[in-house]
Amino acid sequence: MSTSITVQKTRSSPAIASLESVSYAGLVRSEPETLSALQRAVVGQGFFYLVLDNLIAEGLAHDVKALFATSCELFSLPLAEKMQFDTKILAKERNYG
Repeated sequence: MSTSITVQKTRSSPAIASLESVSYAGLVRSEPETLSALQRAVVGQGFFYLVLDNLIAEGLAHDVKALFATSCELFSLPLAEKMQFDTKILAKERNYG
């Protein structure tokens, strides 16, 4: 399950953007609602909160480390290689039926 979270500015906290909140567990289970939330976040704002629910769950810590390592690899690629993952190009290949 995913939700949208907005954090209000107070005297002690800076303003924080309203971002989509995406459940890691929902991604692992390929829940359609969670996958839709991820797509909205990535295509819309390009950022989202990843909710690491059930951190005690076996293997999750390893998955988070692997996810972080993968993101570091992606962001360190040259621009030409990163553009191969352009959502406008990849979205054309999706089957929405």
